[in-house]
Amino acid sequence: DYTARTLAVSMDGYAMKGVKQFLGPDAVTTPTHSPAPGTRVQYGVQPPLPADTTPLLPMERIRRVQSIVGYFLYYARAVDPTMLVRMGQISTRQSQATEAVEDNCAYFLHYVATYPNAHIIYRASDMVYKVVSDASYLSELFSRSRAGGAHFFGFHNSDAINGMLHTLCTLIDCVCSSAAEAELAALFYNAKIATEIRNTCADLGWPQQATSIESDNKCAVGVANSETKARQSRAMDMRFHWIADRVRQGHFTLAWKSGSTNIADYFTKIHMAKHHRIMRNTFVYDPPQLARNTAQMRRHKKAPRNLTECIASHVRHQFDAPTIMRH
Repeated sequence: DYTARTLAVSMDGYAMKGVKQFLGPDAVTTPTHSPAPGTRVQYGVQPPLPADTTPLLPMERIRRVQSIVGYFLYYARAVDPTMLVRMGQISTRQSQATEAVEDNCAYFLHYVATYPNAHIIYRASDMVYKVVSDASYLSELFSRSRAGGAHFFGFHNSDAINGMLHTLCTLIDCVCSSAAEAELAALFYNAKIATEIRNTCADLGWPQQATSIESDNKCAVGVANSETKARQSRAMDMRFHWIADRVRQGHFTLAWKSGSTNIADYFTKIHMAKHHRIMRNTFVYDPPQLARNTAQMRRHKKAPRNLTECIASHVRHQFDAPTIMRH
């Protein structure tokens, strides 16, 4: 839309094609508002995940799980990052999938059917590259932690969130000894990706000043900024201190911000359906799917009447609204 200066990226029909392929063309789906059943997150108190004692699947059904992962992981990375945490969890167990994993796939497919046509909306910006980093400590099986990150082009004097340029959602490839080490690892992972994007921006004629990275862990930010005296931090993985060297070189500026405004938290763990419904609007746009919904919208004089107007309305709401708080 050249008038509104927005770009909408979507893969229309791809998600529902996959749902029909894996559930059957006549399958009846239930409205599901989170990619996995979630419980209320208690920050700072992370109970261990229960062990999966369900039987292993036969090879034919394991291949079906692997097909689901391959099909929807591409879609999640392209246009719907809200699926990434669940897809990552299933993909780590796809080679030895159990009945519980298969049930998780079925639940996930109902979520896909509920939101089958995600759009990522990019708005013309000041091309200021920004990164938000977060990690969840010991939130995965085998005492693993997950790193998350949100990368986007923002504005000089605004905290408005643009469409995601890149979304990090990955397991940290070592067992972290503390939450601070997990957060430092997330900073390391995000900064590595940011270095590549910074180089690409420079090649395209948009050289960046020091890229801002936000984190909600004061200890990790202190270590990366060389403000924390190295005692216990000496035991942290040596490569994670690479970020401190890049900060000294002027490539990055690290700042602490409250976890209540950290959007990367969404990509580190499974949340309750209520939280997903609130946060989904931050990352993607879902156009009206049913004709009756569109008819209901048109009863109001100022309601948008086509996809372009719907996207414009969504962008106005997204960029005028305050940062969504953690629920």
